[in-house]
Amino acid sequence: MKKIYILIVLFIGFSVKAQLILTKAANGPVVGDSDPGGTYDSTTAIPKATGINKFWNFNSLVNYFPAVLTSTIVSISSTPSAAAFPGANLAAYNGYSYYAYFNSQTSYSDYLGDNDQFNNSVTHYSDPSTSIWPFTYNTSFSDAFSCTHVDGSGTLTTTGTVDSKGTGTGTVSLPNGHVYTNCLQITDTYTNINSGISSETITGLSYEYWASGFRSPIISVTYETTKTGTITAKEVWIYVNGLANVGLEENVVELKNVLVFPNPAKDILTVKLEGNILPDKIELYSIAGKLMTVQENTDRIDVSKFEKGVYLLNVQSEDHYFRKKITITN
Repeated sequence: MKKIYILIVLFIGFSVKAQLILTKAANGPVVGDSDPGGTYDSTTAIPKATGINKFWNFNSLVNYFPAVLTSTIVSISSTPSAAAFPGANLAAYNGYSYYAYFNSQTSYSDYLGDNDQFNNSVTHYSDPSTSIWPFTYNTSFSDAFSCTHVDGSGTLTTTGTVDSKGTGTGTVSLPNGHVYTNCLQITDTYTNINSGISSETITGLSYEYWASGFRSPIISVTYETTKTGTITAKEVWIYVNGLANVGLEENVVELKNVLVFPNPAKDILTVKLEGNILPDKIELYSIAGKLMTVQENTDRIDVSKFEKGVYLLNVQSEDHYFRKKITITN
């Protein structure tokens, strides 16, 4: 059943715009979308602060199994189980044998079930798992669902609830140092009660981070606890969007021919863009992810008040970005 949640995370898509509003029109699933992602492990505490103007620094994450799943949105007619999901209009395919089926509409998306041909298993939702659009900071939505999973071992029935809320806004720094501003944090709390071939209760808490131009979260962290009788098992999953982690944002282009001087800097740091235009915004972060200062419509930052050390500079001009590590020598 766990693969269901992975694919829901990947393809019930949203988009973060200037006002942090998530809409289907901007980033809802479209045939041809592909998400090559990797799973990561943490060497330090995982950031998950809620609220506005936060900085979520994931630089310490370590990739332990790259590109474990590349899912692609495909047309229903191209799938082998289309007849079993007559209400679906999109499917997600993992590249091997697994298909997940959705009914994607303007204001909502229903997850209808899945078919794994390799394991000869089918899941049908009698009460679909639903997400809604639009979605923004402080938006909340609760949903109940139920499904039946059938494979060679027998039948597993699941009932559950999911509570979703926009819990934070801010900046995300991914493991390789790519920084995305104007991000939205969504927190999902869910409970699954399984009966049939196994009886267990699964509770989970997931943090998803969305950035402009992507059709799936740029990173998600899920904590899950499974109780089977007197036995309790806990797991943590960290999934990083492969396109985001290599900086391949849609509609976001890296600034070229940027000069940052002097570096190291002691007093005034200057940023020169091609054509001598002024940056819309210059942000300076500590290496630990703390936002130190923000300057708008200027090409100079006074760094004399900051302690010596390495910092991260983020420069924005319209939808163009430039990131660079700088050293302050005070």
